[in-house]
Amino acid sequence: MIAAQRFNEQNNQSVPTIFGTVTTGDRWKFLKLESNTVTIGLLEYNLPPVEQVLGILVSFVAHY
Repeated sequence: MIAAQRFNEQNNQSVPTIFGTVTTGDRWKFLKLESNTVTIGLLEYNLPPVEQVLGILVSFVAHY
């Protein structure tokens, strides 16, 4: 996420919020980077069921 933030800054692209995820494949955690602040979601999502994880990923895309 920091690499994406720096890449955007170097290319004069202002992206105020960068979303990310960490996964082991069957467990997922979600993060958000705004300026110099990282917010880490408290919940861990397990697969299956896949609907919750897909819903969160879609919300990232729909955010913009």
